[in-house]
Amino acid sequence: NSETKQKSNSINGHEYVDLGLSVKWATCNVGASNPGDYGDYFSWGETRPKSSYDRSNLKHCLDRSGDRFTKYNLNKRGTRDNRTRLELSDDAARANWGGSWRMPTKAEQDELREQCSWQWTTVNGHNGYRVTSKRNGRSIFLPAAGSRDGGSSSRVGSRGNYWSSSLNTNNSNNAYNLNFNSSNVDWNNNNRRNGQSVRAVSEFTKARTFLPFEVSKHQLAVDVYRAYKDARRHKRYKLYQLKYELNYDRFSRNLELQQFM
Repeated sequence: NSETKQKSNSINGHEYVDLGLSVKWATCNVGASNPGDYGDYFSWGETRPKSSYDRSNLKHCLDRSGDRFTKYNLNKRGTRDNRTRLELSDDAARANWGGSWRMPTKAEQDELREQCSWQWTTVNGHNGYRVTSKRNGRSIFLPAAGSRDGGSSSRVGSRGNYWSSSLNTNNSNNAYNLNFNSSNVDWNNNNRRNGQSVRAVSEFTKARTFLPFEVSKHQLAVDVYRAYKDARRHKRYKLYQLKYELNYDRFSRNLELQQFM
């Protein structure tokens, strides 16, 4: 399939695809060996799968009511620590894959939703979405792995639930997740006890910047050259013009790399 044919790289033995976004996206779920496999399920803030996903065995939960927490808590009940993003010690991606892998934030999941096209399809017998970048045409596959509540599985093959590392700041019982079915892709927030999939991300060594508008690679090169030619045509007695000309090659290379690599 296209997920294995397209260019990919790996971190700590796990492959990723550069979708032209702010982070690198893994090609498989945590716990999976192939893009179409479901992988493991995790309660939010936990790093190991388990046989039953209940309030009684939820990490950082003080009692069975499920609204008193010792960590990641903005509620009045429990220990209020005002943490709203998972620390790496509680991050399922970092704990299982190591390296620079981590769980995505809600903002990074929103970027994936908004900057990619989503096509419902089947890979290795599993339904899910082929997620294709609008910036460079590369793609990943997210299987509809469903979720776990108690000891039961729910909507396997028809729905996908992918945890972010972001706590719901309006209700500390819940955390944000990417949620989809065959007709809709959106964000949601679910109870921290639920077992859900994790698709890991990794940051780029150097922060990326993007143009705030769509432009083709050819048009970008034309516009940069015209600006350079205009600077050459006028007298170069101004410091900024001379500096621009001297740095033209480096400027154009960096601009292209930031936009298209």
